[in-house]
Amino acid sequence: MDYDKWLQRFTTRVERFVFRFTLIVVVLLFLVQAVLMNDHLRPYLSYTDQFEGRALQEDLQKVIAGKVEQGKSQGLEEPAVLLELIPPPGEKPPDLTLFVNGKPYAPLGEERLYLPVSAGDLLEVAGHVYGSKPAIVRIAETHGNLQAPTKGSEIFTFGEKELVAWIIP
Repeated sequence: MDYDKWLQRFTTRVERFVFRFTLIVVVLLFLVQAVLMNDHLRPYLSYTDQFEGRALQEDLQKVIAGKVEQGKSQGLEEPAVLLELIPPPGEKPPDLTLFVNGKPYAPLGEERLYLPVSAGDLLEVAGHVYGSKPAIVRIAETHGNLQAPTKGSEIFTFGEKELVAWIIP
């Protein structure tokens, strides 16, 4: 038996098989990706899309909303926060905007900003701070029965989008 010829035939067959297998896998990959672009078929092929649009923590939101409604029925003060901006000393006043749940709410300036809030609201700040010193955004006061944020909480920012507070009744 000539092992050189046998090895040559064997490697040629294996090489052909590996090439064809790889080609089939690549074609299948493109086909699956094309099928996943179809909105009607995607929920059947992807587990994550089956849960899209459904709140996974719906019960938690109901509990928080229930506590807020109880507080209102007992005549407690409406939940709100008072924010103040402390610009860096000796620098040009920063150009910062307050975002509530990802949407622009109001610019922060020299005046304190009174903000009525709801359970679960996310307060973020973004914009531009001039110079090399950060600006400070502080919770000057809280109204209503809020567990978070607390009075005096503050963040230091250079203008990147940063979380100021998450409202927890």
